Amino acid sequence: MSDICQLFIETANTFRIGQEVKASEMFGKCIDQLQLALQKPSLAKQLMPLMPMLLNAQENRDWLGLADTIEYEVLPIFSKV
Repeated sequence: MSDICQLFIETANTFRIGQEVKASEMFGKCIDQLQLALQKPSLAKQLMPLMPMLLNAQENRDWLGLADTIEYEVLPIFSKV
């Protein structure tokens, strides 16, 4: 499993166990990876619809929703790469 996938899994799990501060720091690293991935047209097409979901969940402090989106929507995209 790639380091990126591992980062996403650990971030989702950290949100789920209620460590919001640590998870938010990790999520910042996830965003960095997403920004790099958005430079690739094939990934951008898949990831762009997910960005508002991720940012809205973060803004609304919906940590479980954010974790679910990371794990069930974002991670499968990176798992195929």
